[in-house]
Amino acid sequence: MFSDIVELLSHTLDSIAISEGIRFILLRDFLPAELTTFRHIKNYRFYAIENLPNTELEIRWQSYDDYVASMRSRYRYKLKRQEQLWERAGFKSELHHYFSTYAEELAQQWKNVNINAKEYNREQINSDFYRNLDLDLELRCRVLAIIKGSELVAHAFLIFDDNVLRWLYFGRKHVAQRDNVYLFTASQVIKLAIEEKLSILEMGITNYTVKLELGAKIVPLFMFLRFRGPLLAYLLPRLHQLFNSPPKIEPANVFKKV
Repeated sequence: MFSDIVELLSHTLDSIAISEGIRFILLRDFLPAELTTFRHIKNYRFYAIENLPNTELEIRWQSYDDYVASMRSRYRYKLKRQEQLWERAGFKSELHHYFSTYAEELAQQWKNVNINAKEYNREQINSDFYRNLDLDLELRCRVLAIIKGSELVAHAFLIFDDNVLRWLYFGRKHVAQRDNVYLFTASQVIKLAIEEKLSILEMGITNYTVKLELGAKIVPLFMFLRFRGPLLAYLLPRLHQLFNSPPKIEPANVFKKV
């Protein structure tokens, strides 16, 4: 039970924050249904605030072709037209179980995307991240490599978590190119989730337009924030929520009625 460890967790986080000179302590991410389970953290001056929402796609198709066929004509036409362009350009995807040998390239691709992000800058990761996860979690981690000709132009970093596929990171080599490689990557991740007969594809935060037009749904996320200081501990979480409220995102009606 979380209530049994919350005091130890709070004290441990405080000790680390004091030793590192850190003022903000942030615990993320929590679904709305989980807030009650973790409510005891509020006794230690943590305040619940909204994060950017997550996106999820419920996998209910037997094949990728079934998925595309289930779309309304507007979205199906757009995707199939893009697929023709990708085929002409020579795009393909490859699932890699082992990827430590090109960890440097993957890290640089992720950095290319992160430094140009407009909605959200992610935590900093480097080549050791890819290299160590390949060694330590090789049975659960995969890299979906996006290839154009013989060039690795982009990738998706994925975690297989029981019946859930979690898309954690995206990176690309040429940020300025208008080749819709992100949409291609997203479509290939969906195809993989269907082929693996999983139940849920978690597509992550940001790039909402692309994900919603592929059928994903918005899932609210929450964080617990604590500021180490007597005067602003109560005020700062509320100021954060006031000036950083999540965007209002309208859902897309992608699929035909059954």
